[in-house]
Amino acid sequence: AAGVGEVADFGAVVGTTGKGNENLILYRADRLELLGSEELTGVAGGRNDAAPLVARFRLDGRDEFLFVLVRLSHRENARAEQAARLAEWGAAQTLPVVAAGTFAFEVPEGGTRGDEAMAALTSRTGWEWVRPADAFATACGNPRYVQDFVFAGGAARGWSGQADVTF
Repeated sequence: AAGVGEVADFGAVVGTTGKGNENLILYRADRLELLGSEELTGVAGGRNDAAPLVARFRLDGRDEFLFVLVRLSHRENARAEQAARLAEWGAAQTLPVVAAGTFAFEVPEGGTRGDEAMAALTSRTGWEWVRPADAFATACGNPRYVQDFVFAGGAARGWSGQADVTF
C-alpha cells in the first residue's frame, strides 16, 4: 500500500520480534539501497516487546547510514534501561545514525526536556532530538506528552534536517 499513488518503488524491512506487533521500516528503493538489517534484541524491554530494528542504507549510491526504528517500553524502569542500552549501542557505531519511533520520554506538550530515560540517551552519547517546530502530544490522555521522536547520532548530528511527527 505504501506505493499506491506514488511515483516511487518502496522496499520493506520487517522485524521478527514483538509477538504480532513487529516493527516495519518502509523505504524508497529508488533512493536507498538496503545493505543489511538486524534487531537489537539486547535493547528490547521484554521477550514480547519488539526489539529496535536497524537498517543499514546507502543513500543515492554514496553515503551510508543506519536507521533505527524504536519502540521503548511505557514502563519507566524498563524504558530507562532500554535507553541506556540504546545509548551504548549508538556510541559504538561509526556510521551516522537516525533513530525514530515511540520513545515514550514524557516530554510535556510543547516542551524541550523529557524524563530520566531521555537524559540517558542524550547525555551519554550526545544524540540530539530533531525537534519538530510543533512538539505536540502524540498520545491520548492526561497529562499530554510527546511520545514519538526522531534523534540524530554520530555524524548525523551535523546534518541539516527537520522532523515532522504526525498523530
